[in-house]
Parts: sequence; C-alpha cells; structure tokens
Amino acid sequence: MAPYDRKEAPHLTDSSDNILGDPRKAVLRMSAPIALALLVQYLNSLADMFWVSGLGADALAAVSIVTPIYMTIISVGNGIGTGASYAISKRIGAGDRESASSAAVQSVVITLIAGVASLAILAVAVGPVMRYMGAGGIIGLCTDYAYPVIIFAPLLMMGGVLSGCLRGEGAAKRSTFILVVAAVFNIILDPVFIYWLDMGIAGAAYAMVVSAAISMIPAVYWYAVKKDVLTPISFKSFRFTRSEVRSISEVGVPQTVELVIMSLMSVFFVRSVSFTGGTDLVAVFEVTWRIAMIMMVPAQAIGFALVPILSASFGMKDPDRVKVSFVHGIKLSVAIMAVIAVLTALLAPYLTELMTLSDDSARLRPYMADMLVVCTLFFPAFSLINASSALMQSMGLGTASLFLTIVRNLAIAAVYAWLSVFRIASYMWWGMTVCEIAFGVVTFVAAIVLFRRDSHIGRPISQL
Repeated sequence: MAPYDRKEAPHLTDSSDNILGDPRKAVLRMSAPIALALLVQYLNSLADMFWVSGLGADALAAVSIVTPIYMTIISVGNGIGTGASYAISKRIGAGDRESASSAAVQSVVITLIAGVASLAILAVAVGPVMRYMGAGGIIGLCTDYAYPVIIFAPLLMMGGVLSGCLRGEGAAKRSTFILVVAAVFNIILDPVFIYWLDMGIAGAAYAMVVSAAISMIPAVYWYAVKKDVLTPISFKSFRFTRSEVRSISEVGVPQTVELVIMSLMSVFFVRSVSFTGGTDLVAVFEVTWRIAMIMMVPAQAIGFALVPILSASFGMKDPDRVKVSFVHGIKLSVAIMAVIAVLTALLAPYLTELMTLSDDSARLRPYMADMLVVCTLFFPAFSLINASSALMQSMGLGTASLFLTIVRNLAIAAVYAWLSVFRIASYMWWGMTVCEIAFGVVTFVAAIVLFRRDSHIGRPISQL
C-alpha cells in the first residue's frame, strides 16, 4: 500500500519501501545505516574516555561515574524516539500519512516537556547520586563533567527522537546522518576543548553539547527548509490527540522507562563495583563495558531496525510478513554476534590497551581484558534480547519488554550486591554473563508465546 500519491507530492523523499518492501532486504537496508550510527556513537563515547584518560585515572573514573546520568538523559530521547518510530511506521503501513505526521509532531513536543522536567530533577539529584556511586574525593571532577550535560538535557534528547521519527518513515540513512554528525564532531572537538582550550574534563562535556547542536542543522534543513520528509513536523494548530499519544506511549513510555531503569541500575552496579575495588575498578567496569557495547552494535542495530519493519507489517495486517522479518533478523543477528564474540576474545588485550594512554591507567589493562573476554560469552544472547524486545514493542506490548528488562537487571543487581560483600570482582562479570544468557532465552520464549497468542496468527513461527 503506497503511503501517498507520488503525483500529488513529487518533492517528498519516499523511503517507505525500506519498511514496506521485501522483509529480508528491509532488515539489511534498515539495520546497516543504524549499525553505522550506533558504532560511531559508541566510538564517540570511547573518544571521551580516550582523551580524558590522558588526564589520569581520577578523571577517567569521574567520566565513568557520570556516564549513567548522561545515559539516563539520552535514554529518554531514544525511548520516545522508539515510540515515535512504532507509531509512524504502523500508520504508514496502514496508509495513513497524515496521522503518521501528527505522531511525529507530538513526539517532539513530548520530548521537549520531558527534557525540561529532567533538567529540573537532575539539577537537584545529581550530587547525592554521584556521592552514592562513590565519587568521594573526585566529586569536583564529576560535577565539572555532569553540569553541562544536565543543563542541555533537552538538546541531547532531541537527536534520539528525530532519528526515531526518520527511522519510522524508513529514512534510515537520514536517521543515521544526525547521529553520525553529532558523534564525529564530538570526536573532533574533544581534544580541542579538553587540551587546546585547557578546559579539562569539563571540555569533554561542552564538546558533546556543541556537537549535539551541530547535528540539529541537517534535521532543521530537511523538516523546515527542504520540506521533503514523508512525515513533516509542523506546529501550526498543534494539539495532542488521544490516538497518537496513546500509540507513542504504549511503546515509547515502556521503552523510555526501560532505558532509564537500565541507566539507573548501572548506578547501583557502579556502586557495587566501587565498594568492591574503589575508583580503579569503576574505571575497569565502564571502559570495558563501552568496548563490549561497541562489539554488540549489530545486535542492537537489527533490533532497532525490526521495530519499524514489524510495526509496518502489523499495520498492513500481514502476520506472515512479521514472521519472515523476525526470523530472518534474529538468525542474522545471532550469526554475526557469534563471530564477533570470537574475534573480541582474541583481540581483548589490544582493545583495552587503546583505552589506557597514561601510565597511571595502564595498570588497569589486565583487569579490563579479563572482563571483556567473559562478556563475549553472552554476545549471541544479546541478539535474542534485542530482536525479541523489538517483536514485543511492534505488537504494542512495550510493558512486557519493560517487565523482562526490570527482572533481568534486578537479577544482575542481586548478583553484584551479593558478590560485592565478598569483594570478588571477577565473579561479578561471570554473574552478569550467566544472567544475560538466561534472560536471552527467556525473552525469546516470551516474545514467541505473546506473538502466537494473537488471534491473527496462522502457521507457527517454528515452521518458517
């Protein structure tokens, strides 16, 4: 079903075939640009660590402590962006472009409101939270890095929601471009602000904010100047409508809460790690986890890509297309992650060496390499978690994905808390790995059960 008449709107850039075309090709067309965006984003986060590591182990630990707060802010934008992607693609699949455009506008307004609210909350809570995580004697460094991030929270959120809107209409390349611009400029500006302008650790935060502002330029051009997007954003006669808000919320709210909880749980994880081995072990945990997240980009990208593809299929009322897309996506993801796991384990010493420039931080390399090798064991299970969560979200069952995420993180937190009492750091990584593998299987089974309960399902997914 065509989302609009090409003769009536020849100026529009129609990328809807990326979500409405052949499902197997759609997974590749959508996931490849998203993978690039995620990869550059994670390299960007490592760039902060890379340049800050030159300031010493305390600065590295300060960035590690503030990271969960930053990720909470980003999670709000990404969560609402996922809800927007779901709402927009489902309406495009049903052939209702006007409603899809309305969903895009409302998602932007919801993000602005959330950004201002987050700024107010974090301004009050950031100090106690950082002290809880063990900032102690480095609280000044943590504050220097945290305050610019908090003040510009609405701006940092906007990239995630606009990327979600573009992803929802199938414009994966444009969605990627916004995120890549922000990351590339941050990588370039980090050394300028930190060293050339002599701003120290605060320079890393300001480089991030300036880069986020620069990334908004192409988005403003597409939406306000060129006006060739499939779902335009116009605030004329704006009003919230129940159907669009509900559609955005039934996936966006659970996804936002899910991502925020994961970020907040990492506060507890950092606290447990800090209790076990001090700020040195915090640096080991955060640096290694960032490397691991880069390696898991393909699984995340395919999960993100599946949300609009599957949502559009549900909008088209085509369960067979849902099955083909999901099965192809999950097989591709598991296969890729198995290969990456082997390569990461082999290259672990060299990867961690890149993140420890100073002599002070170099002593942490062996511990980082050990943690990274253990983490590779759950890489394929991470594919199951991401793809299965995408299936539940595309059915509008974001709360089911949220519930499983909460339980999974509580299980990891319980393991961390118990092991921190005995101050056994290495067992923490093993405990996390076992939990991730177990919940990979549980999430996959739950998604299949929920999908097969749908009255429109034909033949079982196992027959594909």
